[in-house]
Amino acid sequence: MNANLHLHSRFSDGSQWPEEIALAAARQKLEMAALTDHDTLGGTERFLAECAKLGIQGITG
Repeated sequence: MNANLHLHSRFSDGSQWPEEIALAAARQKLEMAALTDHDTLGGTERFLAECAKLGIQGITG
């Protein structure tokens, strides 16, 4: 199983929006990706929605 379980978006200390992270995960052919922003759930819904569109299991935490 290909997965990245430690990703941060612009809502925290990352450089990409949640949708961009999901798209990058799809391009890398990941089956699972986790958005693990610090102190916020601001990008959670956007990330999970984009993962669902792309056929990736989205995880938050």
